[in-house]
Amino acid sequence: MVEQRLLQLLVPGSIEDSDLDRRIVRLAERFQVYAANYPFGIWAPGLVVSQEMRALTELYLPLTEVRRDFHRLLRLSLMFPPIFAATPLLPCSELAGRATAAVAAGE
Repeated sequence: MVEQRLLQLLVPGSIEDSDLDRRIVRLAERFQVYAANYPFGIWAPGLVVSQEMRALTELYLPLTEVRRDFHRLLRLSLMFPPIFAATPLLPCSELAGRATAAVAAGE
């Protein structure tokens, strides 16, 4: 039963895509640069994210690139058109807006 449902959701087998392979290599390179140069360490509960932190993150590991590559993976691996708005990879400005709305709603 679970296997049948997965077959309805996911493309079976390996994803053979040289473009995706190149993107994965590029993201790994970007992450290595980020990890070697980002001075603030990793996220922790209670951390207040500053503009400087956002700017450095975008410099070393641009979310637009991560988002674009993740969308490519979704398009190749799903049996249905992906709903990109349902992914957690949103621009900082949109995340800030959602967080403000959640706080205002008492969530």
